[in-house]
Parts: sequence; structure tokens; C-alpha cells
Amino acid sequence: MTVTELTDGVVLLRAHTEGDVPAIVEQCTDPESLRWTTVPRPYDTGAAASRNPAPATTGRTTTCGTGCCCATTDRTDTLVRGQS
Repeated sequence: MTVTELTDGVVLLRAHTEGDVPAIVEQCTDPESLRWTTVPRPYDTGAAASRNPAPATTGRTTTCGTGCCCATTDRTDTLVRGQS
């Protein structure tokens, strides 16, 4: 499995992990996100896990920047701040 991380030293793009699911659901059910995106509705943990499977659980080869959905995080704490 190849997982590439991209960083400028401050922001980090990385493959999603199973631990990201709650943050993905929170972002995808936020009223402002719903206003400006085409996120499927309703959006729950099942939708998040199926749309953004963690490479470790699927055996997928994932490279950020090649069309996959990557987590956007702060380099220091890796908490999900967004998706790209």
C-alpha cells in the first residue's frame, strides 16, 4: 500500500483513517456545508465510511492529489480540519 502525505510544514494532506469518520460526519451535516455543497442527504457514519474508506481497512493504494479524498489537517495534531 502506498499512502502519500503532502505538507508545506503547516498544513498536511493525508489519507483518511477510521478515526476521521466523526469529523467527516460533522462537516457533512453542518448547515453551511450543506448550503454550498452537494453532500448526500442524510449523511451518517455509514455514508462517511463508505465514501472515504481508510486504506488500511480496504487494501487500497491511495495517493493524495490523484483524485482521492484526503483529510486536510494541522501538521501538529492531525485533527481533520477539512477535506480535499
